[in-house]
Amino acid sequence: MLSSLSIDQLDKTDPPAVQENYLPSLALNCLVAIVDSLSADVLPIFTLSPSSSGGDSAMMLEKIDMSQHAQRELLLEIRAMLLAGWSGLLGAFSQVAQYTLDEDVHGTMLRTFQAVTTLCGVMGLDQPRYLFFFFSLLQRK
Repeated sequence: MLSSLSIDQLDKTDPPAVQENYLPSLALNCLVAIVDSLSADVLPIFTLSPSSSGGDSAMMLEKIDMSQHAQRELLLEIRAMLLAGWSGLLGAFSQVAQYTLDEDVHGTMLRTFQAVTTLCGVMGLDQPRYLFFFFSLLQRK
């Protein structure tokens, strides 16, 4: 399909128009893909347990001891990536939030913040978890 679109453009002198929200959308999709890939590697490792304060329906992730886990190297690498990149990730989300007013984009950002907050929590990274949580509260207003 892409080749047919390119062939259709051969007889035109003007480049195709880029939609106004294309760049923020592209940036958001890249950021969401990064968070989703990290979450897909880490979150299945951790076990769900009933929450003591929330009754039967509430579940919480329990941290496990990374030093004794079979996938210790993977967990330590992902933890190092989160430590090195959380501030850049938060800054990139901030830039996307400034350039768009679309409610769907903000909803996607909030879901991604929840994933990052959970990921930082189970990895034992308190400062990034608190900052992502605080930033998500700012986005809701």
